[in-house]
Formats: sequence, structure tokens, C-alpha cells
Amino acid sequence: MTPEEIAAKAVADKAAADAVAAKAVADAAEAAAKAATDAADSIIGGEAFQTALAKTIKDAVAAVAAPAPKPNKSVSDIVFETLGHTMKKPEIKNILGASVAALYHAKNDLDKAVNIAKARWGEGNEVQKTFEAMQVKALVSTAGSDGSEMVATTVANEVIEALRPASVVRSSAPQIVVNTTGTLQIPRISTGAAITWLGEATASNATQQVLDTVTLTRKKGMIKVPITKELLQFSTPDAEQAVADDVVAGMASGTDSAYIRGAAAGSNPEGIRTQLAAGNNITSVGNDAADVETDISALLQAVRGNNVALTPETGFFWMSSRSFTFLEKLRDANGNLIYPELRMETARMHRYRVMITNNIPDNLSVSGASPTGDESEIYFGRGPSMMIADAKDLSLEVLENVAYTNSGGNIESGVDMDTVLVKAVLLTDIALRHTQAWAILNGCQYGVTSDV
Repeated sequence: MTPEEIAAKAVADKAAADAVAAKAVADAAEAAAKAATDAADSIIGGEAFQTALAKTIKDAVAAVAAPAPKPNKSVSDIVFETLGHTMKKPEIKNILGASVAALYHAKNDLDKAVNIAKARWGEGNEVQKTFEAMQVKALVSTAGSDGSEMVATTVANEVIEALRPASVVRSSAPQIVVNTTGTLQIPRISTGAAITWLGEATASNATQQVLDTVTLTRKKGMIKVPITKELLQFSTPDAEQAVADDVVAGMASGTDSAYIRGAAAGSNPEGIRTQLAAGNNITSVGNDAADVETDISALLQAVRGNNVALTPETGFFWMSSRSFTFLEKLRDANGNLIYPELRMETARMHRYRVMITNNIPDNLSVSGASPTGDESEIYFGRGPSMMIADAKDLSLEVLENVAYTNSGGNIESGVDMDTVLVKAVLLTDIALRHTQAWAILNGCQYGVTSDV
């Protein structure tokens, strides 16, 4: 064989040997794979693996399935508690609104309300403390077990703060005092001591102050506000605020009406109107620009002339929206606005704040021999001369499926309207430290005619 043939045969022999070796490796791998498959089949087919797999599937299904209602819980309770667990938030946007929602889901049961508050907002939250305080009071009072016990001071304070901007009286800088006893009696100097001028070595008689008493007695005001069930079922901060806003709006309107025009006799607070000194009741002389200036000047003088200390921040006008709109566009003979400051962001007139409330009616008939039924009133006075006495607490109850009288005096069905009635009770009263500190313009027909 030639050298070339010898070399070619050596290469061929090596290739054949490599092929044999590769086949051996492949055969070994196939055998190993078959052995692994057989082992896996043996494990999967075994009783232990099948038991473990069944348990895993069962646990997974149980984890995502809704828990079945327990006999002593309603579906709404379970839904609320589930939401509370999965949507727990660190803060409560409004204690009053959150308390109303929790009472609704607890069906006014205080024990259940405590547990709901814990589940929803975490241990030690303000709503939980509110209901725990109610539980304590329920043990030491004759109050019922329907959730109408006194709500804790934290909620009462929150409500009073919310009422300040919502109520024109409370936003007029009155003094707020706490009435825990039921009746407060505050001494008042109605006539002060007078100075005597005398010559040298001349005797003089002492001058005596004249004292009387301002009495504030807790008056019970009830506010009933219908709220949709959907709103109470939403467990969100915005829903809490919306519920609270509804309750506060009802309180603000009701208390404003009593604080301003409440009758002297009755279970309501006696309004500012009936407490005024006799000389501080003024009657409007007309509607044209000159008459208006006469009216407003007389109103100012009635207060200023009694040595009432006024500043731009302590003096307040109260009027209806009709009267405000009339004065806002009133012009002089040259077409100039007489009260341009009424159009400012903070409305003022003669430097003093102007507050609008429709709790001052436009359909009064109080002046003249032939009353017209279209008269209104304007009030002016010193805000801090008013004293409002509030109880530390307020009561709260949430009623489902009840009938109630709406704002128009008609009976509504809670079932038909799908609403819940929130009933809140506020204990309060108002009094003037000085009866000369406020004055009223009666028989005001501003805006009735087109004199502007």
C-alpha cells in the first residue's frame, strides 16, 4: 500500500471508532431518560403524591372562595368585614362619616360596631374608641341598646368644627362654651358703675353696678338625614366624607334657623331676633339707593351707639340671598356700584363681613298696616357677643327601612327610596352677652321691585 492509502485507512478506522463511541453515549442517555421517566411515573402514580396533589388543589380553591355566612352574621356584615380586611387603610378621613357607616353595618349593635371598626381601620382607631365610649355610657345610663347612646367627644368636636364654616352663626366668631350640666348661668353687668366728679374734700355716694344673668339651657335638636345605602356600603374615604357632609348640612341649616329666629317660648333655642334690646329693632324706609343708605346707617348706629366694640373682623351682616343680590348690584345716579366690596371674594359692606343665609325668609309680613308677605330681614352685630353652649357629646342612630318626612313635609319610604335614615341629636343653646350688640332691619323689600 502506498503511504497515501495507509493514511486514508487510518482516518477511516478512527471515524468508525468515533461512531461506535457516539452510539454508546446515545444509548446510555436513552437508557437514563427511560429510567427517569419510569421513576417519575412511579412517583406520580403513587398514593402519597396523589394525596398531596389533592390537598394542594383543595387549599387553593378554599383560599379564593368566599366564606359561607355564619348563622349569626348577615351577608352585608361578611362583605363589610371582607372589604375591611382587603382594603384596610391607615387613616380615617372623617370620624363622623366612618362612625355612621360602621353603625349601619353593625345594625346599631355597639359590640359588633367595635369589631367592625377594628377590622376596617385597625386596632385602637378613633371610630373604635367612639363605640367603646358609647358602650361605657350604655352601662351607666338609661339609654337603650339601639345605638342611640351619646357618641364620644372626638366625634362631637369634629362635628362642631365642621359646622363652623357651614353655619353663618357659627362662622360669625361666637364664643363656644361647653355645657356639661344642662344649665349654665353667667353673670352679666347690664349697667356699669358711673364716675362722679367732685371738688376737694367733698364726699360722694358710691355707684352701684346692675347685674343680671345670662342663662343657657341645653335644647335638644334632632337632625334626620336620608342617605343612600350604596353610599354607606362603599368603604372609601370619599364616602365617609360624603356621609358626614350630609349630616353636617342638616345640622347647619337646622341650628342656623333656630339661632337666628327661634321663638322665645318652646323647646328650641331662643333666637337672636327675640333677644335684642327693644331699641335695636328698625324698620326699613324703602328700596331706592337713598333709602337703603338710611336703613344701613340706622342699623350700624343701633349697635355702634351702644358702645359695642366693633372691628372689621368682629362685625357681621346676615341677610338673605335676595337682599344680597339687590345690594350687590345697587348703583347711584351716575351708574357707580354703591357697595362694590360685596363683589370681593370675602364680601363686605361698610368694612364688615357679609354672610348669606336662606334661613332668613323673604316672605315675611311684619311691617306696616297692610303687610305684603314679601318682606325680609337684615341683621348686624358683633359676633363674639354671642355665646353658643354645646354639650360635649352628640347622639347618633342609623335607621334602615323606615318612613320619614322629607324637607317638603311629605312622607317618604326608606324601602322604596332605598335609603337609610341617619338621626343625630345635638344639645345646644345660644344667648347674647349684651342685647344691644345686635340689631335687625325689619320689613326689608330689597329685590322685590326693580328700583336698581
